[in-house]
Amino acid sequence: MKEIAKLAGRFLKILLLSFVLLLLLNAALFALCLGSYATEESPWTVAQETAQGLAKEAEGFSLPAALREKLASQRIWAVLVDNANLQILWRTENVPASVPGAFTAAEIARLNNGYIDGQPTFTADSPLGLVVIGYPQETYWKLTHPSWNYTLIKNLPLYALTLLGINVAAILLIYLVANQNFCAPWGPLRRAFKGFPAQSPRSSRNKGFYPVWPTASTKQARCCNGKESPCKRKKRRGPIGSPAFLTTSAPRFPW
Repeated sequence: MKEIAKLAGRFLKILLLSFVLLLLLNAALFALCLGSYATEESPWTVAQETAQGLAKEAEGFSLPAALREKLASQRIWAVLVDNANLQILWRTENVPASVPGAFTAAEIARLNNGYIDGQPTFTADSPLGLVVIGYPQETYWKLTHPSWNYTLIKNLPLYALTLLGINVAAILLIYLVANQNFCAPWGPLRRAFKGFPAQSPRSSRNKGFYPVWPTASTKQARCCNGKESPCKRKKRRGPIGSPAFLTTSAPRFPW
């Protein structure tokens, strides 16, 4: 019974260790997959830089050369919309034909969270007007109607921990039920070998899947391993029935 308890404890330790290792492995893989995307510059930052770098001149509007190269390398187009009449005051050379010359109030409202002809758009406020930049298609995905219940967002960590705890408890329950069914057939064997002597402290520890029951050979080995074993005492006494001293000649008697 003690061997079965050790076996069950070993399985439980392996199960808990597997949970911890899988959690760490998933966290490492998640960080590895998202690490390359975390270094990218946010499109909102690019829109803000464009709004800050745009300057008005006598001939119109201009951008610094470094900023123009940055937009061109990523195939980003930009326009400047007048706050008063929603007319486009300035645009880059790569603006697609689907961008209108003037916007309506509804179209301006959709620019912040939506697309223009499948191209994600991002806005930034400027003293000269509203700056709108657009990226190529399938570059960014935008949630067009973001709205979440505040209570749900506030309690989301609690829900996640509760769900994790329920999953761990369910797996442990399945393990205990399966382990109980596995150990049930060992009851008759335990009762059959209950009279066997306990294992010697000098014997090797069982590391296998099944417990090792004492046999005749193992008991004989234990008999011969001890310092004062009957085997050694029997050897020191010599052969049974032989005299203590053997001579080659018969004793001489006076008669």
